[in-house]
This record gives sequence, structure tokens and C-alpha cells, in this order.
Amino acid sequence: MNSSRFKRFYWAIKHQLMSRHFYAITSPMRTLPNFIIIGAMKSGSTSLYNYICEHPCILPAAYDEIGFFDSNFHLGLNWYRSMFPTKKQLDAVRRKEGAAITGEDTPFYFWNKDARDRIQKLLRQIKCSSMWQKKCYYFKRNLLYTIKDVARTISTRPDIYFRYQ
Repeated sequence: MNSSRFKRFYWAIKHQLMSRHFYAITSPMRTLPNFIIIGAMKSGSTSLYNYICEHPCILPAAYDEIGFFDSNFHLGLNWYRSMFPTKKQLDAVRRKEGAAITGEDTPFYFWNKDARDRIQKLLRQIKCSSMWQKKCYYFKRNLLYTIKDVARTISTRPDIYFRYQ
């Protein structure tokens, strides 16, 4: 049990201080997002997020597709906060523009029930926007990406692919 606690503590320190540097230290002074954009693969959710962030009242996260509520939840809420602007930055924009919000986009929340429950629990006032596309188009697109990946694997490393046939 103690070794498990130590591992969690070690990973928290590693990801917060070594990966996020100054931002991890200032995470208590940072805000949580006002909106989250989710969507299917190749549905345009990242493009929508980039277009929205061009507005002067919207401050972007440190990077897109943070993935906190599915694959990075174990890093903790302070790690998630470190991805967003400080409250002081938001207040400055609010004074200048009249309003200020921040948000993120992570398409993978679309598939994860745990992510939905975690968002609902931690961010009660959040606004979510989801991007959809036709099922046939989505299936065709994913099939093409899979075929491309297999073809790339065969062309670069045929020994790996044919070993498992």
C-alpha cells in the first residue's frame, strides 16, 4: 500500500513540476474551463476550438486535447488547472473586453463514460459542445485510416506484420 502511495506521489511530482514547471506552481491561481468541445475523430472539433480562441474574449488552454477526464485524470485537478490562464489574466481581459472565458477541446471524451461522469462531478456549470458526423462517413474514414496504418507498417516493417499472420 505504501509503495502504491509513493508511486502516485512520485508521478504527481514528476508531471506537475517537471512537465508543467512554473504553471504547476501557479495552478491554485488558475481557473477551470467554462466550456469543453468534444466530438468524433475528424469531425472538426479542434478547428472549431481554434476558431473560437481567435475571439478576444476567449483565452485558450496551454494546448489542445488535454485529455484530463479520460487518460490524465490520475494527475489530479491541480495539473488540469495548470493548463488554463490565471484568474488575473481572465480579469484583465474581462476589464478590457467586457467578458472573458476559457475552455478546452478533447474529442476523446466523446467515447468515455467515466469522462462524462467526471466532468459532471467536477465542473457542474460547464458548457459542452459536441461535433457529430454521419455514421457511414465516420466508418469509412476510420477504415481508411486503419488501412493506411497497416500499409505503412507493411512497407516499413514487413517482419512485424507478417509475423502475426
